[in-house]
Amino acid sequence: MPSISIASTLSNSFGGERATLCRAPRFIFPFRDLYRHTAHVPQAQLPQVYGAADVFVFPTLLEGLGLVVLQAMACGLPVIVTPRGPDEVVRDGVDGYVVPAVDSNSIIEALERLYSDAELRLQLGRNARSQAERWSGKVRQRRSR
Repeated sequence: MPSISIASTLSNSFGGERATLCRAPRFIFPFRDLYRHTAHVPQAQLPQVYGAADVFVFPTLLEGLGLVVLQAMACGLPVIVTPRGPDEVVRDGVDGYVVPAVDSNSIIEALERLYSDAELRLQLGRNARSQAERWSGKVRQRRSR
């Protein structure tokens, strides 16, 4: 079996590992043995958390750009996102995958693809890092407005 880990860095804790898994998004269940919930992480520790992960999943319904996506990409992670914001940055099939909103099965399929193909996971991660570097100037411009 390939080695992969899925981490969640939600800003709140649901009260223990078992409760967290029960309330985790549906797409996590096929990967529950690989999933680790991490409560709120201080900004300075995020690179370490991202560095311990293999993929970043951000299934938002409405988030705008989602700087966390760019942070994960800058750390060399392939990303799985939904439209309505992060898809502005993520090139589907190049840096990760853009899946339909509220479609757990599409997230599961993307995770399975990355889980089973380490070389693809690494290539998308390299592409993601390059894309994040290209976007860093655009983000600074947006913040200065």
